[in-house]
Amino acid sequence: MPVRLLGQGAMGRVELVHVRPPPHQPDAAPILAARKTQPRSQDPHLRAKEDTVFGRELEGLAAGRGSPFFVRQLAAAAHDDRQELLLELAEGDTLEEELVSGSWRGRLGR
Repeated sequence: MPVRLLGQGAMGRVELVHVRPPPHQPDAAPILAARKTQPRSQDPHLRAKEDTVFGRELEGLAAGRGSPFFVRQLAAAAHDDRQELLLELAEGDTLEEELVSGSWRGRLGR
């Protein structure tokens, strides 16, 4: 269930969502996650490129699995009209806010 829009751009949108617990854990609390949704073209050539980019994103998330510096992939789905990633929510400032503030400089050892 969408809670609010976190960001939107030319390639899609990211929403904060509530994820219900699985049926085998009825007493578990819902979790907050980020759902990234990208539209899929009906043009076969564009769709092939979109699928390649989506696949590379999944490979990148898999490569970072277990690292404390990557968000966890909770689920992924490809539908006829869109592709979706459900990701662990990384709380904090936006990338733009971090870059503007310059607070990242001290964390990179510079």
